Amino acid sequence: MLSRSYARLFALALGIPLLLALLTACGAGTTASGSATTTRPSSKILLTYHGHTDRATAVAWSPDGKYVVSGSLDKTVQVWSVSTGKTRLIYRGHTDGILAVAWSPGGRYIASSSLDNTIQVWDASTGAHITTYRGQRLPAQTLSWSPDSRSIVSGSLDHTVQVWEATTGKPILSYRGHSAPVNTVMWSPDGKRIASGSVDTTVQVWDAASGKTLLTFRGHTNQVTSLAWSPDSTSIVS
Repeated sequence: MLSRSYARLFALALGIPLLLALLTACGAGTTASGSATTTRPSSKILLTYHGHTDRATAVAWSPDGKYVVSGSLDKTVQVWSVSTGKTRLIYRGHTDGILAVAWSPGGRYIASSSLDNTIQVWDASTGAHITTYRGQRLPAQTLSWSPDSRSIVSGSLDHTVQVWEATTGKPILSYRGHSAPVNTVMWSPDGKRIASGSVDTTVQVWDAASGKTLLTFRGHTNQVTSLAWSPDSTSIVS
């Protein structure tokens, strides 16, 4: 049962023009079945952000929970306060729509990928450009930071997953286990493995240091669009 004292925020991106809404889940309304009573969760809009001029395509929280970064087809990446909705900064380094954004675990950097076929890393406080990665032939539509904030893994429409140094753009390894575009990547919390999901319907888990495939999950009958590790790095949901 969800109660008001255990409310959690989550972000929702909708429509054109952009509607970014923060909502809270709370216990509201009950249904009775025999002697049992079940509380049905409901949602309440806390804040709506109108900073973009086109559809939102990606959102991510800052590690401290105080800010949200949002990417849009308007070619900008914007950082804004979750308590006030006030824009903190607008990053304009891309020349085409944004596909993915990811905040570094340490909170210092943001990575953003775009239809302009670049992945750019920049300072989350100032917007200062750090590096640009151009290692993949087609745009990357998914990003994940290593737990130590030193490396980034990017999954691309060119079927590859690549690992590279976050502040220099230096390539570390390229994983070529998929036979179709890669939709989602996620670094394990312990930093040892990377999981990637693809249009080829597989989830593949591989060694983050060597790129060696550790296992391939073939339980899906359609493309894999999202995945997440358990906090102890022993399980994956896809």
